[in-house]
Amino acid sequence: MSGMSGIRRPRGIYLALGLLTLCAVFAATAGVREALATNTQALRQTLSSSPSLATAITVSTTADSVSRAMAQAQLPADLTERQIGEITGQLHADYDHGVVGLAPPSADWASMTSNLSTVASPLPKVAGTEVKLEVAYKQPLSQHMRLVAGHFPGAPAPPVPVPGEAGSTAAFGFGGSRTYTPLLPVVVTQQTAATFGLRVGSKVRVPAGGVLGGLAMITVQVSGIVAPTDPDSPFWTADQAAALPSLQNQGSFSPPPYWVGGVIAGPGEAAAVQDDFGAGELAVQWGLPLRFGSITGQQAQPLKTR
Repeated sequence: MSGMSGIRRPRGIYLALGLLTLCAVFAATAGVREALATNTQALRQTLSSSPSLATAITVSTTADSVSRAMAQAQLPADLTERQIGEITGQLHADYDHGVVGLAPPSADWASMTSNLSTVASPLPKVAGTEVKLEVAYKQPLSQHMRLVAGHFPGAPAPPVPVPGEAGSTAAFGFGGSRTYTPLLPVVVTQQTAATFGLRVGSKVRVPAGGVLGGLAMITVQVSGIVAPTDPDSPFWTADQAAALPSLQNQGSFSPPPYWVGGVIAGPGEAAAVQDDFGAGELAVQWGLPLRFGSITGQQAQPLKTR
């Protein structure tokens, strides 16, 4: 029995040493995990406090450039609503790779925005101050705003010949046409409606752009008033004029002040916006929000060198 107990003692010692080693390895691993967890928490806090535009991929160009690229690829050159959606889907597929992925496709958005146009209609609440508006075609609308009054824009009025050129529909240049859409339904935010004194049914006249500049006037009619569901999302912050009007040149030695604001065209109005304001003058953007929920501190380390 004494021999047997002599044999067992070392085994007990080895077992104890093995357990100590295992505990040491576990403790070291736990320390690394704790450090990574701390780094991950700090990373996610930093990302959550970043400006919204820093947490999205934004692709910018002009409608004219897109049309020309499509023509070179022997595709129809007109930038339709369907084609805008298809490009959005392709961009999502191209960029949704790597450590940092994209949010679901439902979070993606696209826009076409005109240059600023001086309003030719008197607005009730600006006391004679000049107002410049942009017209922005955006999609999708319902995911990023809720209706407060009225309804989302319906189909625009049929296009008509440019005044003095009855019967002519000859096109010249991408996005340039001898026809235009005289009445565009739009929505405006509550802030825009309050600043300019607009309500459902209000009409505002602005000059056409592009090749039609100086040849026709466009009437935008407020079909609805909306509130952003997430004012801090890139959908709104990428171009804040449509969300919140701003008064420019307020300094003592500045030129006369003027208001800058925007109205939003919706589904079915992509072609009308291009015809009325010229594809060459329309800024086009696609927004693809990023998804950071699963990224860890260890995964983010290699990104520092990219």
